[in-house]
Amino acid sequence: MRIAGATLACAALAACNSLLGIHQLAPDAAQSGDPCTGVCECKVDGDCGAHMYCDDEVTSRTCTCVAGYASQSTGCVWSGVIADPGFMTSTSWTLGAGTSITPTATQQSGMLDPGAAYISQQMSSCNGFLGSVSQAITMPRLSLAEPLVAELDVGMAMGGPPPGPGVDGSYLVGTVWSDDAYTFAQSFLGQGAWQVTRACLGEAQYADESTTGAGAPAQVGLTLDCNGPLFPNNTYGFDHFEIVPQQPGECPVPGTVTDGDAEGSDGWTFSANQDGSRAGFVAGVGENGSRGVQLVPAETCDATSASVQMSIPMRSATGSPALSIYHRKSNGQLQVQVGPYGNTLALSPDASGVVDRYCLPAPIHGSATSLYASYSVPNATCGKATTASAELDDVVLTDEPACGTDPYIADAGFESGLSLIGVYQSSSTAAVAIVADSSAPEGHDVLRLSLGAACDSASYALDLVTPPLPPGTGALLSFSYSFPPGNTAQLSLGGAPSQPTFTRGGWVTATACLDPAIPAGHRQSVTFALSIGGSTCGVALGTPATASIDDLHVTADPSCAP
Repeated sequence: MRIAGATLACAALAACNSLLGIHQLAPDAAQSGDPCTGVCECKVDGDCGAHMYCDDEVTSRTCTCVAGYASQSTGCVWSGVIADPGFMTSTSWTLGAGTSITPTATQQSGMLDPGAAYISQQMSSCNGFLGSVSQAITMPRLSLAEPLVAELDVGMAMGGPPPGPGVDGSYLVGTVWSDDAYTFAQSFLGQGAWQVTRACLGEAQYADESTTGAGAPAQVGLTLDCNGPLFPNNTYGFDHFEIVPQQPGECPVPGTVTDGDAEGSDGWTFSANQDGSRAGFVAGVGENGSRGVQLVPAETCDATSASVQMSIPMRSATGSPALSIYHRKSNGQLQVQVGPYGNTLALSPDASGVVDRYCLPAPIHGSATSLYASYSVPNATCGKATTASAELDDVVLTDEPACGTDPYIADAGFESGLSLIGVYQSSSTAAVAIVADSSAPEGHDVLRLSLGAACDSASYALDLVTPPLPPGTGALLSFSYSFPPGNTAQLSLGGAPSQPTFTRGGWVTATACLDPAIPAGHRQSVTFALSIGGSTCGVALGTPATASIDDLHVTADPSCAP
């Protein structure tokens, strides 16, 4: 059969469709039963251009900009996800207690917009959240977006500078709170002065990669919280909060440390507070003789430091994020912290160089943050020359099955066998370690606090995430402990409003309500501590005093309702 001189055995199916009057039909639509009968320019997101997804409307499939992007002649360009980033209306934001929006605020130094959100406090001291603003947004998937940054302008509109710990701020994008994003006590510029701070978004602050379409619903918010004395009648403000594209090279790729192997030139910042002190890259000082970071104080009491950017991945179906780091020092004190809360790594003896690995705390999973290292050689007489140095290298993030998959507590059963974060030991006779215990309530390892002499103390600080809290509930921490008799040591749990009554003997399950003022998704911090007194400090105990902790869980429970 022939039609207009052409046979059905066309060399190209598209030519046949044109010949037969069938337009914009997917090439195999007739045979596959494809319901698309209109514009069919894609089948999957990968068929589309940058920052676009395949919008499947059954009878049509078009390439459309993802959330936060608008179509322009050059393609999909970032347009933002936050309504009213300048706080110039009261309709886009949900206000917490003590918070108000002034669309036409009195303009002060550093303000970017006419409006502002204000949080006023009337108390002279506080411990908890002062106020908040939030709104629902839609975030794109990172794979279809680009590295983004939270940009915030904050200030103090009235009152005096807060003394002591002062006021901390935090922001939320998606499901991860970035606490202590700014601290007035450290960076306050004075009454009526405002400042802009920027923070890279982490993996958890985008839509999950398993979602489809333009993006996924999320929350964006700002909070102020305080801990300690305040000047009465202070008023703090948010002038501007927006999500914007990064500046070139500003943010690490999720799951990576920027120049973690110290072989490049970016990602690290260095500080040496005295002439002659050095902090920077040096050939041959790293692991296996590679280039590494070296800190060299010129004299005792001098301080040197280095920090490196990282973007911690989210938990996977099989494990949680872990950190490894190579370190070495000749003497002196090397301290390494990770995350915005200053979680201190317990470093192994490292005179010959060692690699330590750690399960990272749950509150920083999926966030962009940094690792900070400081090194000094304390001495009773400052100024004595020293040749001491410390080296760092190969800072790496991995997914570690041994760290577990609990979304609220990392390594909740202490089964990883990795080094600890948040350890304090008052002397060489005090210890905090993960040890094997055949009587462990869960698994085979436990956390063991041990004291060997009078006046010793040892503690373990646990950072966890407040779980989702249905109405009428609060966060409940449960754990098992073993506290043998035979000494006068005291076991305590710090950071929780209710103190469990610890009894002597074998394994017991205990519970404690956590801070009801800390909302779901925020960090909670508690400390297990063992201490013992004595009339003469340092005198060895006949039998070491010990306490063991295991099987940690946090849940929502009506008994902890605020």
